[in-house]
Formats: sequence, structure tokens, C-alpha cells
Amino acid sequence: QDDEVIGAGGTLLLARQADISTSIVFVTDGVITDQETRFSDDEWICIRENEAREVCGRLGAEMHQLGISNRSCQATLEHLRRLCDLIAQSKPDVVLVPWLLDAPPKHRYANHLLYLANQLGRLPDFQIWCYQVHNTVYANAFADVTAVAEGKLDLLRCYRSQNENCRRYDHQARGLGASNSRFLPTMFRTMAEQYVELFYVCYRDEYFWLIRHFYLPNLKYTYQGHPAVTEAATAIQAAVCVALGHGREE
Repeated sequence: QDDEVIGAGGTLLLARQADISTSIVFVTDGVITDQETRFSDDEWICIRENEAREVCGRLGAEMHQLGISNRSCQATLEHLRRLCDLIAQSKPDVVLVPWLLDAPPKHRYANHLLYLANQLGRLPDFQIWCYQVHNTVYANAFADVTAVAEGKLDLLRCYRSQNENCRRYDHQARGLGASNSRFLPTMFRTMAEQYVELFYVCYRDEYFWLIRHFYLPNLKYTYQGHPAVTEAATAIQAAVCVALGHGREE
């Protein structure tokens, strides 16, 4: 909850203006785990769900939640089947995900779960657009979001719990978009302020090939030694292998 706006909020606003149907799937329940807070886990879940609903309402997007614990990160085959069903029902042309080499382990985990969902039940063809949150992507595409830049920041400010308790993500997103404007072709550059979102775009099978070759050889390295995510990723990877009737990833 909020990464989708940091990385692709402008693109989602442009999609709404173009009458393109969108759905947003939140992978975890959003509980804050890395700091002392005055709220219980149940209170955090409620707070972040309400903020996410406000954002999805403004985007005209359908909201879905897998509900994986942000504390334990333990995913089940049922979570993967639900993700398969959501994608099968919506038949998307494009699936947007965090950049597969983005630094946070849970961003990588979201990519891994999508890969495993495809292993469990073959997903329809679609393009993958990997968006930028932390690391710079190996960008091969961009969206000029200058026209909706202020609207994007307004969406981010809906996540009050993050901007008030963690960091000023609206401030950081403005700077990121401004810095990315250097990728605009010369003919689009002006002396006015401009804002850009960057993407690595590829097709489904190419993307899953990258996940298989970058992630699977060493999950501890992939998840940078994060204990909860490494353990959860290893467990769900093994569960999928068992469900498919083989002992190793193919």
C-alpha cells in the first residue's frame, strides 16, 4: 500500500483518463513491522486498508487483497490460486509490478509469487511493466506524467499513515519523477517542470525466465538474508514443487 502510487500512480491516473479498466492487488496486509508504533496489528490493517480503498476509489480501480501477513510473509497455495483466479478473470493486457531487482525483499517476493502463480496455473499472456520504487530500473520505456503529477502526489497523501509515521513519500516521489524527466527525448524537453515514470517492459515468458535465473538459484541471496521473507519464499517454492509433483523447479 503506496508503492503502486510511488512507482506508477501517474500512469494509473492516465489510464483512468483514457477509460482503461484497472485493478490493484495488494499482496500483504500492510502491518508496520520495522518500528515501534502506537497501533496494534489489527489497527494497522484497518488503517492501511481504508487508505488503500480511498486511493482505489480515486483511481476508479477495483481493489483486491491477498492478505498475506506483512509480519510473517507466509504465503499459501490458496493465496497463489486466488492470484491466478484474479488474473484469469480480468485477462489483463498489462501487469504492473515492482522492479524485479528492487532492493526491498518484499518487493522481490511479490514478483516471486506471481512467478509461482504461473507455475501453479498457467496465466494468460500479458505484458509486464516493472515500475521503480527504490532502485533505478533498467528502463526501456517511460510515461510522461507531467499532466497528472499533482494528482499523483494527492494520491500519495491519502497514505497518511506512511507520510506521517515513516517518510515523506510524496516529497520523494516528486523528486524521483523530476529526476526521471532526463530520459525524455530532446523534442519533449522544455524549461518547464516535467515528471516521468520509468518502466522495464517485457512479455510474460521473458519476465518469468528472468525470475527463474535471477531468483531461484539462491533465495537467501535474492532476499538479502531477510529471515522472514527468505523462509516464506523457500516454503512456498517447495509447496508449489510438491503440488506439481516434482522435487525441483523446472
